[in-house]
Amino acid sequence: MQFQTAKDLTKAEFSEFCRRHWLPRLAQKTIEWNDEKRWAVETYLGIVQKYAPNWLEEFEICDKTMGLEAGSYAFFELGKDTTKPQAPHECTSWILNPQISASGHRILHKVRDSSSHEIVIKRLRTECSSKTHRWLGLGDLGRMSPCMGMNEYGLAVIMNSGEPTWENNYPGLTTPNMARCILERCTSLEEAIELYKDIISNSCYSHSTRGSIFMMVDTRRGLIAENTARHFETAFLEESFLIRANAWHLPGMECHSATTQHEIVGNVQRECQVREGLRNALKEKGTVSLENIWAIARSREGTIDRMNRAVCTDFSNSSSTFEIDSEYPFLSTAYLAIGPQDQTVFMPMPMCVTQYPVQMIDGTWSDAAFKSQKELGVNSDLSKFTELEARMMAIYRPAQEKARALAATSPEGAQAILQAAFEECCKYHA
Repeated sequence: MQFQTAKDLTKAEFSEFCRRHWLPRLAQKTIEWNDEKRWAVETYLGIVQKYAPNWLEEFEICDKTMGLEAGSYAFFELGKDTTKPQAPHECTSWILNPQISASGHRILHKVRDSSSHEIVIKRLRTECSSKTHRWLGLGDLGRMSPCMGMNEYGLAVIMNSGEPTWENNYPGLTTPNMARCILERCTSLEEAIELYKDIISNSCYSHSTRGSIFMMVDTRRGLIAENTARHFETAFLEESFLIRANAWHLPGMECHSATTQHEIVGNVQRECQVREGLRNALKEKGTVSLENIWAIARSREGTIDRMNRAVCTDFSNSSSTFEIDSEYPFLSTAYLAIGPQDQTVFMPMPMCVTQYPVQMIDGTWSDAAFKSQKELGVNSDLSKFTELEARMMAIYRPAQEKARALAATSPEGAQAILQAAFEECCKYHA
């Protein structure tokens, strides 16, 4: 298996990466430029200059490498034109506090539903972003920002679409853009929520015709934030767990919603499935394990119909479980389903990993998962994946314990233990 070193890419190396992995896809996407699109890109680049100036050079490298007109990559990153119909994009996410987590760590989980394929890890860093915080996550091949991620300080961020709303901005930072900003600039929830509020207060957020839901955790606590383009509400998690689909629940948000009863029912359906799964685990064992979380993420008790939505449907395209080590954040682990969670395994990937298979970043693993989904559908046997996960966890859990015991005196030694365990687990995935 070919491994890629997790180092900061020079500008020349990043250019080669764009040429190899993004050129075949993005060069085929033509932009019919008009005054409105040029204005949108110019406005967006001004916002990027304010919040993430290091991205501007990355955008420029992408355009030059792929022979695109200046501003083209920024338009891709900006997201779809608001005048075009949006594909289904729904998510189900939850936070567990340490007192009910079997590992004793705080957990943030996300199931992502989207029509996007080619799901990859986001860990490549460029010379342009060398002064920002390190992070890893999952997102779409060809985009720089993650749909879910965790940084070296033990701060993890996911986002769900919120309810339809009349209050929208275009252009602005998309929710993956905001996640990347937070992961690169913030070390705690306090810093993250201030940046989040600043972006919205300055009308720099954009999410088509819907609002958003952000869920974040750090080494001390969890937080939920719900927003339109102009209003937001936030709350720290004080209870054992917190669940959201695509409905707002915080006081003050209901008056900004244009949702329908059909959407409400579908959202409640998924939230109740997760709640029931968590309560059943607590009733049986008193704690919730990673395996319990993954079983819930793969739940098919429903359909794709909005009135009877399942947690796992035929457009669930990826899933992540972020396990935060409050004492040694660099040992925190992302368990990544790179592709539909019912057609692949949750791969344990520690924050401190220094090498990883190139198949995680070039779409190979997600291609295999989507091919399996196409051939087998969403009602296939899960045992082949759960058995592989059990084998991987039998390797990874003991390695975690050894690494934690060594972390205080030898961080490098702890990192080496997890790197070796990760590489062993990769053999099972392959």
